[in-house]
Amino acid sequence: MERITWVVFAAAVLGFPVGMASAGLTYSRSATAPTVDGEDIANLTTYDVGDPIASDEPALGQSFTTGGNAVGYDLDAITVQNTSYSDGTDMDYRLRVVPVSGSTLGTPLLDDTVTGCVPDPDEYVTFTFDTSIHLNPSTQYAFDLASTSSFVIDWALARDTNSTYSEGTAYRSPASGDQPADSTFSDYTGDRVFHLNMTPEPATLALLAVGGLATLMRRRK
Repeated sequence: MERITWVVFAAAVLGFPVGMASAGLTYSRSATAPTVDGEDIANLTTYDVGDPIASDEPALGQSFTTGGNAVGYDLDAITVQNTSYSDGTDMDYRLRVVPVSGSTLGTPLLDDTVTGCVPDPDEYVTFTFDTSIHLNPSTQYAFDLASTSSFVIDWALARDTNSTYSEGTAYRSPASGDQPADSTFSDYTGDRVFHLNMTPEPATLALLAVGGLATLMRRRK
């Protein structure tokens, strides 16, 4: 009971965030897959199909489920992979991160745009947030990506039809074009090749410190 009291007190003092929107995105490309460590969520498997990212195509996404860290996680980057196509042209992208309930998408935690060159085949594309967003523990979320360019140009978002990631699914938006704001989605077979750069909510460290101090004080008594 004492331990629970200390944790609740620390949470109140530290004021955990319930979510925040990113102020912007940075776009980067790499021939090398990102490193998976700590609390990252990833499905860096071998793809067997690609779905086009283009101005006349639906938004493409992936749902995922966070771990059980009591105070949640900070998400600061999303990586996906291209399977084919490349012409060196800049493309405008719209990226969202949203909570999920069944096949219904909630209010976006992030809804932002960025411009970047169309990736080469097999390259990894990373969208890094200027400001991380907070995700609750043991909760399903999704991210989706669409082209908002005024011209039709595409590359293909890698998908593994073997469903190697068990805590979510690949999906598409019902609408075509730059309309990822739909509140529902249609499942695709399998999962995206993806990586989510996740860290436990920083306040977790403070909680541990407070808990350690409480233990020390009890021992001294």
